[in-house]
Amino acid sequence: MRTRTSFARASLLATVTVTMAAAVAGVVTAPGARADNGGEERRTQGYGSSAYGLSLTGPIPVQPLPSVWSASSEVRKSVLRENSTRLLSAKALESGAAADRADATVSDLRIPALELMAEAITAKCGLGGASSRLVNARLAGQPLESAPRPNTTVPVKLPGLGPAWVTLNKQERLRDGRLSVTGMETSIPLGPLGRETVRTANAVCGPGKWAHDHPWEATEQDSSSGEPAASDPAHGQPAAPAPKPSPVRGDLAVTG
Repeated sequence: MRTRTSFARASLLATVTVTMAAAVAGVVTAPGARADNGGEERRTQGYGSSAYGLSLTGPIPVQPLPSVWSASSEVRKSVLRENSTRLLSAKALESGAAADRADATVSDLRIPALELMAEAITAKCGLGGASSRLVNARLAGQPLESAPRPNTTVPVKLPGLGPAWVTLNKQERLRDGRLSVTGMETSIPLGPLGRETVRTANAVCGPGKWAHDHPWEATEQDSSSGEPAASDPAHGQPAAPAPKPSPVRGDLAVTG
């Protein structure tokens, strides 16, 4: 049984690698890439609130979907399922945004290469700050906290590929001053192709300021290393040092 499981996982990773190589060559176009680019442009303009259920960056980019933005009344969108790549599958993706709040929910997320699954992942933000929640989430056979501390990082070993990271309740202050919260961010090594970053349930809130007026530095993840970055304090709280990531002791090994 152990040999059969290991072979199945190796076959899956090989399929993922071949699929992503084809995408880099321009043979495969992920359906999710046809997301509302106009909404994405507005989402990065430095004001209003926004949210999306799922996005992938790396060898196969999938634009945020369903992506919403609003600086006034509430806007909501939903997607029944996302399975455009062999890397993951998810159902019932929903996002909503209004002038002072945003939320996102993804159900039945599965990333077989990491033995990662969750019945639901949610993230929300508003005038009171930000939070996220996991429902029946498991990684490499181990349960994950339902309400993890901000920027909780769980390292995972993938034999033959290298280290992966799963960051829970990722909170960061954007250049424009708004607060971003991501329920789960996963960085997966894909050998010579590089890394794929999966962001699940993201919400952005706050009045925002233009980047050149703001003293904070951006807190995007370093795509070259895949290692999680630190975050700035949550919106509405007094200025203080950024909350440090909360690594879980010991790596989780995916061995089959």
